[in-house]
This record gives sequence, C-alpha cells and structure tokens, in this order.
Amino acid sequence: MKIILVPTDFSPEAEAGLEYAVALAGREDYRLILLHAFHLDTADILYSQIVSTVQSFKDVALEQLQLTRDLISSKVKIQPECIFEEGALGDVVNKIIKKRKIDFIIMGTHGAKGLKKLFFGSNTSGIIHNARCPVISVPQDLRFKNFSKIVFATNYHREDIEELRLVVDLVKPNNAYINVIHATRTPDNRLSPIMQAFEGNVRKHIHYPYFSFQMLKGNQTQETLSKYLETEKPDLFAISTRKRQFIERLAGPGISETFSLECHFPLLIFHQATPPLVF
Repeated sequence: MKIILVPTDFSPEAEAGLEYAVALAGREDYRLILLHAFHLDTADILYSQIVSTVQSFKDVALEQLQLTRDLISSKVKIQPECIFEEGALGDVVNKIIKKRKIDFIIMGTHGAKGLKKLFFGSNTSGIIHNARCPVISVPQDLRFKNFSKIVFATNYHREDIEELRLVVDLVKPNNAYINVIHATRTPDNRLSPIMQAFEGNVRKHIHYPYFSFQMLKGNQTQETLSKYLETEKPDLFAISTRKRQFIERLAGPGISETFSLECHFPLLIFHQATPPLVF
C-alpha cells in the first residue's frame, strides 16, 4: 500500500492539494496522512487576533486538523491519519518520510504565478528542494481527474528509468499515455541514437505498452518546452530536481507570461537521482 503525505496549513492552497490527494487516494489503495507542523512562537503572534485567550493556537489547529480528517471520512471511504507536530515544516516532513516510508507528498500551490512561486519562495518550494521523496504540486484552482496524458522530461539519465517506473505505477490504473520528451537545440541526427538507446532501455526494464518518445527541437529550449506544454496541457508533468534549473528558467524572465507565470497542471517533481540501473 502506497502512502501519501499531505501537509496542510488550512489555507486555500493547501485545500487544493488535499482535495487532489483525497480523490487520488479514493481511486486506489492509498493510505493518507495529514500533517500540520507549527511554530508556537510565531503562530501566537499571527493568530493573536482570532484565537481566544482561553483556547491556545495549538488547540485550535489540532481541532481544525481533526475536523478535516472527519470531513474526509464522511465523504469518502478513507480514514486519514493525522500528525500534529511542532517544528519547521521541512524538518518535520523529512522525519516523517524517513520513519513512515512516504511514497508521495502532495501539496497545493497558487495557480497564478504558479511556477515562479513554486520554485522561488513558498512552503512547497522548500519541500521540493529538501524532501527525499517525490512531490506532486497542485495548482489551487485544479481538481483531480483520471490520468490520461502524462509528460515526462528526460535528459537520458539512467536514473530516469526508475522515475518512469514510479510514474507508471501511479497512472497505469487508467492506462494513461506517457510521452517521454527531450527538448534540445542539437540537430536530430546527433541525438536520435541516444533517444533510441534510451527508449530501448525503458522498454526493456518497464513493461508498459503506452509509452511514446519525442524530441522537441527549437532555438530556445525552454520556450520550446513551454509552448509544447501549453498546447498539450498534460494531466501531469514529471521532472527531476537535477533538471530543476531548466524549469526554473521557465519561471524566470524572458519567457512568455502565459506559461511561465501560470501553471494549470500538476507537477510531479523527483527530488534526486535514484540508484542507477545496470544494463
């Protein structure tokens, strides 16, 4: 049974991630853990105007977490576990990952200016940079739908094959198509043998019939990928953090506002390279 960790601060952004996780967990045999991490020193200041002197912030937050759990249980056949712990969110998350062997973290991010906020200063960005397991980032205005079309960005690393295996495990109940892409300015005749070798290794190690492989060519690599994703609108876009600098450039200056400042699909971000396969 796979385990999904959903950190929440009860904000609208967090609610988007929670709704997505509940829908995903309800579809398959997933276990759901709700996490609220807090700092009492700052929290007392932030909530001083809305928390009565009789009831501490800690009591209010714990009650909200339990209400969230009960609301989920009343709507779907899931009984989430609650973890309520003091400490920095990133530290608490990594401790839980190590202790509970978490398979995925699901968090919400703001839809407008999504990529910029995602990679440059948010709770989600901190988790992406440091968490030792895959993170699914969900735009605030997006609701879960069954997986149909997945895009996986590759630089032909061996480690990408293990990450692709995890993607397959996630989407195979829907027989989703996974398009493995590589964006480049290099002429096709130089890279096509590498793509062919990579495709051969993928098909050798992962027995899944719904793969396709595509090389995207353009003078501006990030703009090429940006336009492709804007057109395709995948149900999930998967990328590794060792390639994170590429998508960070998508979120930075010089790229069209439509894609770089808005993110309308979930991102599956792998934190680091997994042990290489031996071919």
